[in-house]
Amino acid sequence: MTNPAALMQATRSFTTLEGHRPTIVHKRSLDILHDPWFNKGTAFSMTERDRLDIRGLLPPNVMSSEQQIQRFMVDLKRLEVQARDGPSDPNALAKWRILNRLHDRNETMYFKVLIANIEEYAPIVYTPTVGLACQNYSGLFRRPRGMYFSAEDRGEMMSMVYNWPAEQVDMIVVTDGSRILGLGDLGVQGIGIAIGKLDLYVAAAGINPQRVLPVMIDVGTNNEKLLKDPLYLGLQEHRLDGDEYIAVIDEFMEAVFTRWPHVIVQFEDFQSKWAFKLLQRYRNAYRMFNDDVQGTAGVAIAGLLGAVRAQGRPMIDFPKQKIVVAGAGSAGIGVLNAARKTMARMLGNNESAFESAGRQFWVVDAKGLITEERENIDLEALPFARKVKEASRQGLREGASLAEVVREVKPDVLLGLSAVGGLFSKEVLEALKGSTSTRPAIFAMSNPTKNAECTPEEAFSIVGDNIIFASGSPFKDVDLGNGHIGHCNQGNNMYLFPGIGLGTLLSGSRIISDGMLQAAAECLAAYMTEEEVLKGIIYPSTSRIRDITKEVAAAVVKEAIEEDLVEGYREMDARELRKLSQSSGKSSVLESIVGRDFLPRGSGIVTRRPLVLQLHKTEDGSQEYAEFLHLPKQRFTDFSVVRKEIQDETDRVTGKTKQISPVPIHLSIYSPNVVNLTLIDLPGLTKVAVDGQPESIVRDIEAMVHSYVAKPNCLILAISPANQDIATSDAIKLCREVDPTGERTFGVLTKLDLMDKGTDALDVLEGRSYRLQHPWVGIVNRSQADINKNIDMIVARRKEREYFATSPDYGHLANKMGSEYLAKLLSKNLESVIRARIPSITSMINNSIDELESELDHLGRPIAVDAGAQLYTILELCRAFDRIFKEHLDGGRPGGDRIYGVFDNQLPAALRKLPFDRHLSLQNVKRVVSEADGYQPHLIAPEQGYRRLIDSALNYFRGPAEASADAHQFSSISKNMNFHHDMKQELRRFPSLQAELAGAANQALERFREGSKKTALRLVDMESSYLTVDFFRRLPQEVENGGNPASSTVDRYSEMHFRRIGSNVSSYVGMVSETLKSSIPKAVVHCQVREAKHSLLNHFYTQIGKKEGKQLSQLLDEDPALMERRQQCAKRLELYKAARDEVDSVSWAR
Repeated sequence: MTNPAALMQATRSFTTLEGHRPTIVHKRSLDILHDPWFNKGTAFSMTERDRLDIRGLLPPNVMSSEQQIQRFMVDLKRLEVQARDGPSDPNALAKWRILNRLHDRNETMYFKVLIANIEEYAPIVYTPTVGLACQNYSGLFRRPRGMYFSAEDRGEMMSMVYNWPAEQVDMIVVTDGSRILGLGDLGVQGIGIAIGKLDLYVAAAGINPQRVLPVMIDVGTNNEKLLKDPLYLGLQEHRLDGDEYIAVIDEFMEAVFTRWPHVIVQFEDFQSKWAFKLLQRYRNAYRMFNDDVQGTAGVAIAGLLGAVRAQGRPMIDFPKQKIVVAGAGSAGIGVLNAARKTMARMLGNNESAFESAGRQFWVVDAKGLITEERENIDLEALPFARKVKEASRQGLREGASLAEVVREVKPDVLLGLSAVGGLFSKEVLEALKGSTSTRPAIFAMSNPTKNAECTPEEAFSIVGDNIIFASGSPFKDVDLGNGHIGHCNQGNNMYLFPGIGLGTLLSGSRIISDGMLQAAAECLAAYMTEEEVLKGIIYPSTSRIRDITKEVAAAVVKEAIEEDLVEGYREMDARELRKLSQSSGKSSVLESIVGRDFLPRGSGIVTRRPLVLQLHKTEDGSQEYAEFLHLPKQRFTDFSVVRKEIQDETDRVTGKTKQISPVPIHLSIYSPNVVNLTLIDLPGLTKVAVDGQPESIVRDIEAMVHSYVAKPNCLILAISPANQDIATSDAIKLCREVDPTGERTFGVLTKLDLMDKGTDALDVLEGRSYRLQHPWVGIVNRSQADINKNIDMIVARRKEREYFATSPDYGHLANKMGSEYLAKLLSKNLESVIRARIPSITSMINNSIDELESELDHLGRPIAVDAGAQLYTILELCRAFDRIFKEHLDGGRPGGDRIYGVFDNQLPAALRKLPFDRHLSLQNVKRVVSEADGYQPHLIAPEQGYRRLIDSALNYFRGPAEASADAHQFSSISKNMNFHHDMKQELRRFPSLQAELAGAANQALERFREGSKKTALRLVDMESSYLTVDFFRRLPQEVENGGNPASSTVDRYSEMHFRRIGSNVSSYVGMVSETLKSSIPKAVVHCQVREAKHSLLNHFYTQIGKKEGKQLSQLLDEDPALMERRQQCAKRLELYKAARDEVDSVSWAR
């Protein structure tokens, strides 16, 4: 039976309405122009100017917002340099000051500029420039923004919150200024980071700027410089600590949540000693999260998963990564906890999985490697402390330096969260070159830029081009030369926190759970396409921040719904939100039929390969188990492992993408709670491509579904949710196309219990609307709460029966409703269909059996176990190999032509490149001849000079002679031998024997290489030992002129004389070169190639004769892939034969 259940649903959309309706403003005249929330400047129309009493207070020309932005951008480019206070004021800070002034007078225009230029200005309003602004905030302060709660306000905060003018606040970012971006304690000046974060909430997430509130909690400062600064704006006293500090934060949280119960509070840049404590204190009571602990962790996890993908491995391999972490502060520990949870979840999410995951981390802080030997170890870091014995086995100790740890561990990832600029020194990066990873990753995540552990230029230049690099602050890509780019990924928290805040706001979630944060991180990890990741791009461009935020927010909302945390948002209550996220309930229907929770779940297209599901009813009381065809002889009794295997097997074919594949997964489930039935679960029909899918995905899915449902011997299960319009059901539409009579179509109506109050589905179930030949069957899906609580499927079935039995609407149909009835109905009808199709089924089975037997013959039969038969097989293959080896050398196959290439191309080329021009230059000839004469000039001809010039020239021939015998073409012949098809297939079966034969061929050539080389060199030496004197006698002779012993050496001979000597020697060397060009190949062929060809088989027989029976059988070890393929064919053949027997038995029974 085929199930093309459509994952289609009625789409709804909702938006906040502030930007789409008039706003009542109670201000007039200059008050309007001085209020950045409402001020539009010259964009006020004349009508608005009249109504708001501002006619005459502005220039008369009314400008559009686009004209305003154009004018501002012109001024900004001009003022970026002019606005500097002096040579020490960086250009980035000048931009910040200009943008801040716009923010102070016209928020609407400010955010339009920021959104339109987010890639350029995000680093200005946020990290890294905001850190510089915070350091200078007391001097830059011009106008208050946000609220300040101080230690002196204790007891007053409840009333203070009503001083804020906004009736509703959606987002608060709060800091105590104790650890601003790794810059240390900046006190009240840390308000700048809260303002910058909220600017991104507005620009990236579209949060109403009138509903955000930056907050500074000033409990003093321990920064001595600020305590002595007369211009410092905050409390000039040391920080509160202990219970006093907690009391201030408690009072603040109570105050803001009393006035704004649905506000979301993001804690930002609290020092490590308080970050974790405050997070644990409030996270289960308020809607809050800590971006340094949880946001940084999420971005890091996304990057780490991306790095795994960039290595060409699936994300499920993340638990195998060795990670060295530099930094054990709040950010470092937050990342460690999140990474361990992610690894553990992939390993099974149990205690042993957590323990195993913890062993993948080596944590180094300011004191070095953290082990259990550390005194006064921080409790947050204790779970990651290495055991002393374990560290010792690795050659490490307590307090080992970062370079030592990297050198010994050879990690896949070096993760920096230390806030120590330049920590990844040349020594550390050199040590990373020893990484066992094919593509090591470097994460220099500390902010701002000056605190980055290393720069991308340092990383790429020292470690190499093939690395993954990510940083917390923005860096430019590195030009690696030859058109290659070293991509610098900015792993900035801005990719996550706007989406986390927006998703929490829209869902109305009571808290922000670990699952919501994990969903956000996984969404970011999956955002990049496979092509981008393989290029080393693991984080997207900030220009895509609004799209990223939308995707992350959607993932957060869906997870909140999955965890049953939603309470709704404004007009949309929790019930409506759940409807938006619901599919047709296809997975729940199948799981109800099976009685087990075993299918992958998620958003988008979850079923990406057909799942052929065979149900086998067993005796009552017997154990339930599952088997996969691709994992023969493995029984799965844990159905959560079955779910994971379906996901992993899907990913093995499609990759970690949203792509689909027609290759089916075969799963059999044996249980006393099922009926004998076969189902095929197909991808749900969709209307749009998402998540980087090709536009063809819609057609591809429809074609795949059509290929199954069009078969006349299958039943079609068309699933539609009752709380949506069936008239729009693509499943019903497709069924009517392929099954116009309705003989094979069974309609299933899900989610009857989620229909709007006062409505029912009786018209459909009783056949008055959308009538099918077979009656519709109603189903009640398991609730998400039941799924989260792992409510037993048998209990869920009982609840379903109780629902129909007690329902005032459907009680009279109870005996024909529910998943149990559906399974029996399908089984009965499927049996009828099969009986009618028995002749065609028998023919199909017989054809399949013939094809499988033919394939088994092609794959080869198993080898006999006795040693004699094995030896015979080996010797036959050896003889065939020897014959082909000789053909490669003698011609007819490639191989010999490679040797000829050495003699015909490489040797002559090498001879031509010899430096005879330099050796026989006028200057060198003059020097050699003069030195050869000594203090006495020669009488007739400088014979000693000639001999020395010739000897040294002939010596150059030794290199090409050796190279001819050493040429790699000889050793590569066996590797590149193109065996004929049958021989190649036979050797594929036995990779060990194949390697042995190739090795023997190489050895045959190598064994005679030394003799070949010596003979070639001897030919050169022969030419040097006895010169061909007749050659010189045939040359024109010249009586020497000069020869005055008393003259200087330089003037002893004329220049023309030396040129003639050089020319004569050059002619002689050329004659020798032509001789060697033909004699060296002869020597190599005679001494090496010929001997190898004659001795290969005898040598191999000798080696085989020395092997024992066990070693012979090892040579015939088959390729595991071929063995697995043969086993699969054999199993399928067995199943087809069993099916034929079953069909025969049904035929006889009939």
